[in-house]
Amino acid sequence: MYRPVSYRNAYVGSDGSTFGSGAAISTASWEFPVLAKYRFRLPLSPFVESGLSLRPAGNGSNLSHEGFTAGAGLELHARSINMAPTFRYTRWARYSSGSFQAKLAQLEFLAGVYQRAESWAPMAFGHRLSIGAVVGVGLGDDIHSTSSSSIRSPGSNSGVFGAMVETGITRNASVEVDALYRPMHWTESGLGGSVRLALLAWEFPLLAKYRLPGRVVRPFVELGPSFRASGNLNDARPSWYGVTAGTGLETRLRRFKIAPVLRYTRWARDAFRDEDRARTIPNRLELLVGFSF
Repeated sequence: MYRPVSYRNAYVGSDGSTFGSGAAISTASWEFPVLAKYRFRLPLSPFVESGLSLRPAGNGSNLSHEGFTAGAGLELHARSINMAPTFRYTRWARYSSGSFQAKLAQLEFLAGVYQRAESWAPMAFGHRLSIGAVVGVGLGDDIHSTSSSSIRSPGSNSGVFGAMVETGITRNASVEVDALYRPMHWTESGLGGSVRLALLAWEFPLLAKYRLPGRVVRPFVELGPSFRASGNLNDARPSWYGVTAGTGLETRLRRFKIAPVLRYTRWARDAFRDEDRARTIPNRLELLVGFSF
C-alpha cells in the first residue's frame, strides 16, 4: 500500500507565535502487511486478521520499518464481486534518529474490492496467464556523484524485487508486464555531516518476448518500453520512461519456470539537470531472475 507521510516546518518565536511556515513536505511510504485471516461462519461473513507490516528502509525520513497489525471487518458478496470494509490498527516500532518522530499508532479504514478466481489457470488471448515474482540486482551506480554544494557518494548494485504477469500470443511469442520496486541510494556529505538518502522508484517494463527452440533450456529475447513512478524525490527528478532490451534463458522445474535474464534500460534525461540535484544514471544494466507458474 502506498501512503504519503507529510509534515510542515515552521519557526516558533519566544512568545509562542509561529512564522515562516513552508510548503508541506511529503515522503513516500510503501507498506506491505503480511496477515493471517480468519472468517467466521456467520451472516455478513465477519473476519479478523493479524500479522506483520513492513516498510522499506532508506526513504530519507524518520519512519520505522516494521510493525504489528490487527484488524476486523466484514466480507460482503454482490454476485461475483466481494467487498471487504475493514478497520486496521498498526503499531509501528520506535525509530528515534532524525529531526522528527512519526506517530507510532496508526488507525485506518480500508475497503477491498476483489473477485474470487474460479480456477488457478486464468486465460488471456487463448493462452494461460503466467504469474510469478522477480528478484535481482542492478549492476553499477544509480545516481551521479557530481554536486557543487556537497560531496555525493552514490550507492551501487541496488536490489530489485517485484511481481510479473505474462501471457502467450503465439507458441513462441508472449507479452510480459513487471512491477519492480527499486530503492536508489546515495550519501550527501557536507559541513553538517553525512546523511543517507534514497529515491524510491517503481518500474513497469512492458516487454514483447520471443523464445527460441530448445528442449531443456530455451533462450529468449525481449524488448519494449519501461515506465517509472517515484513516491518520494529527495531532491531528485527522475525521468519516467525509457526503453528496455534483454536476453536470457528459461527452464522448467515441474510446474515452475525459472528465467534468469540480463536487461539493459536506457532512461530518458531527468526533468532537471541542476548539478545540486541528485541525477539518475540513464544507462541501467541489471541481472534478474523470474520465478513463475
